Amino acid sequence: MIIKKNLWGIVIWYNPTSDNVLKMKTYMSEIDRLIIIDNSSTDNSHLLSEEFSTPVIYIPNMDNKGIATALNQGCRRAIEGGAEWVLTMDQDSWFSEGDLSEMITKANKYQHFNEVAIFAPMPHYSNNRKNEKNIDHREYIETTKLITSGNLLSLSAYKHIKPFCDDLFIDMVDYEFCFRATRLYYKLITITSVSMNHCLGDGSYNIRILWIKKVVDDHNPVRRYYIARNTLYVRDLYPEHAKWLSQYFRRQFKRILLYDHRNKWKKLRYMIKGVVDYRHGIKGRIDLRNK
Repeated sequence: MIIKKNLWGIVIWYNPTSDNVLKMKTYMSEIDRLIIIDNSSTDNSHLLSEEFSTPVIYIPNMDNKGIATALNQGCRRAIEGGAEWVLTMDQDSWFSEGDLSEMITKANKYQHFNEVAIFAPMPHYSNNRKNEKNIDHREYIETTKLITSGNLLSLSAYKHIKPFCDDLFIDMVDYEFCFRATRLYYKLITITSVSMNHCLGDGSYNIRILWIKKVVDDHNPVRRYYIARNTLYVRDLYPEHAKWLSQYFRRQFKRILLYDHRNKWKKLRYMIKGVVDYRHGIKGRIDLRNK
């Protein structure tokens, strides 16, 4: 059962602002401790000068160690502190009032609770992106992939599934972990009555070509590199998901080629570099000085 005393939070920071602190406050009252893993190159502890109702553990890496490493740091610290569940959050995600409390309540009522690795809300994208709709009106939907932010992650399952994959650094880290979890017969459950506000990448923007309206996710060129490279790595690791991952890769490339007008050619160049590095077995963090 998920209760406050066994639930800790993990939020990953990267060049945070005071607005990210405000977002933290939307879920702090429901957790026993909040671990901040800061991947910035500077110490941002000055943003935590005020008193919080929930104790905060601030861990500055003084370098961008990547999402996987940061999540693993947070999970290890939570396990050491006696937590049984963690809430994993991006710095740009937040809950509306009462939503996290409802999510915990609904998770505890799930019939096969002990088989679940992750409970997740419905993400509500706050940057013009089309949001998913629960068209079949089920309260709980079992899935095979979830984004990291907003998850209630069982630390017992985490220890069995093993840590997030450091080789990926960023992008596909969440999907790879989910695919590994389902291979071990864990359930991933979306609680459809609860939503979480989430900003994807560097935002998105609308374009119109004749009568067709498109929403373009504005990931920067470096993120495009990781998306391309890591999608191909994960496709090799999980052939049961190869069809979807291949379609995802082609869709990303097509959208940039046809619709993106912000650094289009640089993004395409970085995606091609990601494909080349995948073929050469290059993993981990990219060295930007050589790109």
